[in-house]
Amino acid sequence: MGNSKRSTARHSIGSRLGTLLFGFAFFAAGVGFFSVPAVPAFYDALRMSSWVSVDAQLEMADLERNRDGDSTTYRVRARYHYVFRGHRFGGERVGIHGGSDNLGSWHEDTYRRLRSGQAMSVWVNPDEPSEAIYDRSLRWGLIGLYSIFLIVFGGVGAGIMWLAIFYERDPVVVDGIPLWQSRKAWRDNRIGSAAKLTMWVVWGFAIIWNAISAPTLFIVPTEVAKGNHLALVGLLFPLVGAFIVWYAIKQTLQWRRFGATPLALDPFPGSLGGDVGGHIDLRLPMNPAHVFEIVLSCNHVYTSGSGKNRSTKRKVLWQDRQRARLEPAVRGTRLSFSFQVPADLPESDVPSSDYKEWLLEVRAALPGADYDRSFEIPVFATGAQRSRVRAPRQDTKPAEQPWPQIVRVREHGAGLDLHYPLGRNLSAAAVLVLVGSIFAAVGLLVPELVEEFDPPLAIRIVLGLLGTLALASGFYLGANSLTVTVARDGLVVTRRVFGYPFIRRIPREEIARIDQDIGMQSSDSRGTRAWYRLRAVTDSYGRVTVGDSLPSASAAQTVAARMASVLRLPAPEPLTHSGASRGPAAASEPTAAARPARRTRSVRWVVVVIGIGIFLWQAKDFLLVFLASR
Repeated sequence: MGNSKRSTARHSIGSRLGTLLFGFAFFAAGVGFFSVPAVPAFYDALRMSSWVSVDAQLEMADLERNRDGDSTTYRVRARYHYVFRGHRFGGERVGIHGGSDNLGSWHEDTYRRLRSGQAMSVWVNPDEPSEAIYDRSLRWGLIGLYSIFLIVFGGVGAGIMWLAIFYERDPVVVDGIPLWQSRKAWRDNRIGSAAKLTMWVVWGFAIIWNAISAPTLFIVPTEVAKGNHLALVGLLFPLVGAFIVWYAIKQTLQWRRFGATPLALDPFPGSLGGDVGGHIDLRLPMNPAHVFEIVLSCNHVYTSGSGKNRSTKRKVLWQDRQRARLEPAVRGTRLSFSFQVPADLPESDVPSSDYKEWLLEVRAALPGADYDRSFEIPVFATGAQRSRVRAPRQDTKPAEQPWPQIVRVREHGAGLDLHYPLGRNLSAAAVLVLVGSIFAAVGLLVPELVEEFDPPLAIRIVLGLLGTLALASGFYLGANSLTVTVARDGLVVTRRVFGYPFIRRIPREEIARIDQDIGMQSSDSRGTRAWYRLRAVTDSYGRVTVGDSLPSASAAQTVAARMASVLRLPAPEPLTHSGASRGPAAASEPTAAARPARRTRSVRWVVVVIGIGIFLWQAKDFLLVFLASR
């Protein structure tokens, strides 16, 4: 055992040393790339600040152009003479920075000044009169270019060295010890968020991004002056950099306002088939008007691809949300919550290239800095543990009631009308329409207007098709409504697309159950959001959508339970790990009679896509004629 511990310690030290040396190599490269050209320039500028101005005569001036592929570099040369303290001297140095480049227009501007015929003066070293220079100013654009290497390579190297020295990884899984006790982040039931790390990572990324994109501010004006208006696209990079800086400032203000806000679970750990509850104490004066949204998600996190195509994806397996109960606490305000979770969802796992995680997100829009934290929490099958947090029902209602924005419910006798209105997916539809418009414009319109942009025909076709599909999806999401009439004798499902109705009547005897599953998910800076749908499982029609865009598992469960009650079906069970609620196996697969309905839906989508494609093609010709007429 002692030898094993010593071996592990030696391996840890060796790993840290290797990482430290690797980081030092990056750091040294960054410092070197900056210091070699920049330090002599700063030194020359400092010592030249005491030089004196003397009249001079120009003998020769020339602007060298060196063509290398698609790039042209410039170098201004000159020869001049001057008289200092009765002695004649000659010089050839023009600027502090030597060599040729194409950053900005310093070489062209200096050449024009030299050839303008105006009186010329140079700066002379009074202690060494043979040493003179025409322009003793620093070129900050070049200094900024050198700084990129210092910030990118030096910053990355410094970060790697910091991790090698200070970062302590959680121990691997230890046999016989539960995972929530072996992981340092969980073992004391004071679970921290990644808010501070996120703040520093965003600042680091902002510095690196802006360092890399800063030269475009010098290059773009020069290129535009030469008639290359397509270079204006390069300004997108500094704009993105400004947004990243704004986001970093936002993260900083949030951290300064709230600091560390550890989460305490009750029960600990969260219990599958039981409760996941707990509380968070905030430095915030108690105010019952504040609304804190709590989102609990079970996610499948996996890495796909390799090399530069490697990416990490997050798929929601189950998600619910509610409003936190607020009560006074020593620090200010205590947020309490309690979720009931299905029993057959996966347990928390060790982060890897393919694992399951339980994520708790807490956010609130507040005056000043908002609150927005995420916690990776332990949830395990520990038995029928229940939380001591038993908030009143009105305090734990879903954060977003499923009606009226999503579904409007109207009871009539023994029946029920559910109406899912137009615009319930407006934000997702707007994003799809915007993306589709950009792809379609780049593929169909821009090549006709901008001569410099001439992609291959295959790329234009692919971009046009992708744009058409995105537009079709966006228009469908934004322009469809769904009305479901629920009665004892069955369902009437009416889907309207641009006002045109598609009606389906399903007798009660055909319906086996109401299923719940995740129909759509979207990701943004606030996390991954799941939207639930309801489907009637039938013998002859397959699975028919009878509800969509529901914002949480509890909302879907509520609507499904009301439908099942009217139809006198068994109460729907919660969503399971497989992605659908449990039910009789007999109706799990659609029969042959359901296949024509699927073919009808496919034909409908094909018709919509072809129609929008034809519209875009005609619109392209109209826009070209319109723009030409102006």
